[in-house]
Amino acid sequence: MTYLKTPKHLVHQKKIGFSNPLFLFASFLFCVAALNNDFAQISIVWWGTIFAYAGAWLLTSDGKLRIDPQYTAWLLAFLAFGALSIVWASSASIVVNALKSLVIKVFLMILIRSSIRTMKDLNKFLLIFAGSAVFNSFYLLIVSFDELGTPTPNGPAARLGDYGTWNANIVG
Repeated sequence: MTYLKTPKHLVHQKKIGFSNPLFLFASFLFCVAALNNDFAQISIVWWGTIFAYAGAWLLTSDGKLRIDPQYTAWLLAFLAFGALSIVWASSASIVVNALKSLVIKVFLMILIRSSIRTMKDLNKFLLIFAGSAVFNSFYLLIVSFDELGTPTPNGPAARLGDYGTWNANIVG
């Protein structure tokens, strides 16, 4: 009995990680929300992008969480140092609130690192990150356009990033 082999070009291979368009799109949305102070303040947008990213990761990860020991150790050490800051902080409740956010971000950073398997994946992620920064730059220019040319009571016109909850250092 002979078995017929399907030609390689007809075999459907599952696209995993950054080679999957769903994951690319979810990563872009997550980066836009993470880099945009206005969007991150809207709970439904922030949590929606987190769940979309985590869901896309689950669908496209091939069920494997790849842990980089050095990177994960560094993240956990950073988290431990943040937890230790409760000793010298002026308010324990501020530290606890910051730690809740930090735990979520550490989890997401581990997922991102797990998705970067090759130099091509890294380049795609950097393009997504840069694209989201460009998107947010245009967003910030549009929402703060009127204020850029208007003199402030303290002197010359406002700087880009002085709008709303934005900070010039975040924009930089």
